[in-house]
Amino acid sequence: MAKKLRCTYEMEIDVEFENPEAAKAYFIDGEWKTVFYRLDDLQEVAEHLSLCFHNEHDRWDSEAKSFRRDIEGYGRYFKQADGTYKVDAASAAEIGTMITVAYESELDNAGTYEV
Repeated sequence: MAKKLRCTYEMEIDVEFENPEAAKAYFIDGEWKTVFYRLDDLQEVAEHLSLCFHNEHDRWDSEAKSFRRDIEGYGRYFKQADGTYKVDAASAAEIGTMITVAYESELDNAGTYEV
């Protein structure tokens, strides 16, 4: 007899907007939404950015001598010595704010049960 199990996973990713008003003006009120996604608030921006960030892999940038993740519509995020990722200066200038992304907790099994 077949047995089906469902596994649930959790992780936490922090997204920090240094200037939330500028981020709102760019992502929610600005032209960005006509090219990418129509998001209602910074919570949705953070949710989408963190998902895209997690799905992207590190690439070595020999010029910057750092790992980076390229996230279309959100910029290039360079890995810092403390393990956080900061958006590059050009993207920060365009958006109007520095954005920092960091894993608060890695992907972990939160439970498995029979369905």
